[in-house]
Amino acid sequence: MSARTTAHNIFRETMLLLVRLGIAALMFSHAWYRWQIEGINGQVARLQEFHVPAASLVASGTIAFEGIGGILLAIGLFTRVLGLLLATEHILITVLFKWSAGPYLANDGFEYNVAMALLGVLLLGCGAGLTGADRLLFRRRGGDSGIDPYQ
Repeated sequence: MSARTTAHNIFRETMLLLVRLGIAALMFSHAWYRWQIEGINGQVARLQEFHVPAASLVASGTIAFEGIGGILLAIGLFTRVLGLLLATEHILITVLFKWSAGPYLANDGFEYNVAMALLGVLLLGCGAGLTGADRLLFRRRGGDSGIDPYQ
């Protein structure tokens, strides 16, 4: 392996780690806000304004996903699944709640949600990388070939 390839791999793994930790922090902080500051009742009321069926279940599920998912993402466990769920969550938020407001966050628009959906797609495509727990959990049996099987 050349020095250039090694440097590229170190850079790639560092970037994946930083992205993963940043998204994890955002997810967990959103869960905390929804649960402790705005409260579940506030979330349910907001969802009911949009006529979301089973608003209480959706609010609780969203809080649980963002809180538990944020922790799992920080350690790099089930990263691809979390990426898919994150992308799905933010695509639904964009289409169902934010589209009519336009793209600008200042108008309660969808720019944040599109960015989060795209980061979810990135995690779906790239996984946790070599620094995530996925590597330990999903390692091929029979030894480590030096290739990340989860990638």
